[in-house]
Amino acid sequence: MARKYYPFFTDEDVLDATEVAPLDDVTAGTVAAGKAIIVGTNKNIDTLVIADGGLKLGTGAGTAVTATAAELNALDLTAGTGDEGKAIVLDANGKWTYGTTATPISSATASSEFFAWRTACSATTGSSYAARFQHKITGAAGSGAAIRGYGFAYGVEAANVYGGEFTAEIHSSSGSAISGQIAAVRAVLSIQGTGSGTGHAISLVSDTASGKSATAASAFIGISCIGAGAATGIKALLNIPAPVAHDTASLFVSSADKAATHMIRFVDAAGTVYWLLATTNEPA
Repeated sequence: MARKYYPFFTDEDVLDATEVAPLDDVTAGTVAAGKAIIVGTNKNIDTLVIADGGLKLGTGAGTAVTATAAELNALDLTAGTGDEGKAIVLDANGKWTYGTTATPISSATASSEFFAWRTACSATTGSSYAARFQHKITGAAGSGAAIRGYGFAYGVEAANVYGGEFTAEIHSSSGSAISGQIAAVRAVLSIQGTGSGTGHAISLVSDTASGKSATAASAFIGISCIGAGAATGIKALLNIPAPVAHDTASLFVSSADKAATHMIRFVDAAGTVYWLLATTNEPA
């Protein structure tokens, strides 16, 4: 670069060659080693390397960005679609999915938990929930469910398959007890309006594909009561209270002599079959 004389510079103002060199042949918007940084016409630069914790954002002294590049890269994703090592970001419709039927999230590790959500609440009043799913049907003639469990054997003879499994436990630690009910599953049918449909607190549906049949080894069992553990104290298979504002307990129990027209099949833990007689003849 040609040397020029500027008479308004004092001796202290004169730049030597090492100080001027970083300004020589600088391309705006391009960062080069040993050169000054000059932004491009769009206030841009191509590359800037900053040590972890060296970047600060905000007014004044700013706030240090403590996330590493790998942590920030977890945000380099497609909104609404899950991927390994990526953050969860909902799409424009508030939805997020991970895995498909064709390419599910897979593992060969025994006792895998693909999604674990463990919570605790120390409140002494009210009810708490580890998770709550609320789904509204807002389309006429629409159908849906707040949650659906779907477990199936795929190309193998599996040992057990469950659409859902629930356990309610009183822990063995000292002081653990309940003053009310404990139930692995509590189904509440809440009717707050009118309609022409049929209400079921629990609805058991057998879905058998065309051309398939339920053999003796895989017959559909509506309710299966299996005892586990060594303790005793189970009092009844069914506990049906008197209906509210309908009738007395005689709706379920009657001394009237009526001929049985149907039978309900029960199988105990030893495999012994029992038959409960039933009738369509209404008692007096």
